[in-house]
Amino acid sequence: MPRSSQDSSSTNRAHETRQLILQVAQRLFMQQGYSAVSTRDIAAACGITQPALYRHFATKQELYVAVLLEVLNLLHGRLLHLLERNEDVLARLYLIARMLPATWIDASQMFHDIEHQLDAEHRQATASAFQHLVLEPIAALFHEGIEQGLLRSPAQGGLEAHEATFVLFRLLDDSAAPSRQSRSRLQHADRMVDLLLYGLLQQSESQG
Repeated sequence: MPRSSQDSSSTNRAHETRQLILQVAQRLFMQQGYSAVSTRDIAAACGITQPALYRHFATKQELYVAVLLEVLNLLHGRLLHLLERNEDVLARLYLIARMLPATWIDASQMFHDIEHQLDAEHRQATASAFQHLVLEPIAALFHEGIEQGLLRSPAQGGLEAHEATFVLFRLLDDSAAPSRQSRSRLQHADRMVDLLLYGLLQQSESQG
């Protein structure tokens, strides 16, 4: 076999092994939590040795962050798909709110572990990825709504786009609970967007 073909085959095998490690690690971390899973457990479940795993990920923390980045990139792709739809700002906001809870649940559990188990460097790396891959695309939609006059600007007593994004996440957090039925989750997501957009105050005609 020519050397170039051998190199290509070796690269493909390395990529496949890396993806297998990420998939198995995500499943085990989700089932048992960060502390309860060792790299030895992950390697055994993958059918490889622990040293072979370390050729791809030097530490368990590095592997955990890589798994989270896979989850965030998946969420980012789904966000972009909804943001690019030919619908108005409010319609896309409701679609995102309906999608987030079911997709976000894995990442939210992992962020909890990261906050309590990982060192400052890895916490910062995951926070930056979350900002770039998740918060900024949603904030851009809120900004679009403000620019179009659909949403109040901070000068008009509204929220800045990133503030609105954080509020949306906090409101939706309960809808990610596994005990909720799918229909209930969607209804809850819609109600939380209603709350964010329209508030609780009963508006009189004089208030507009």
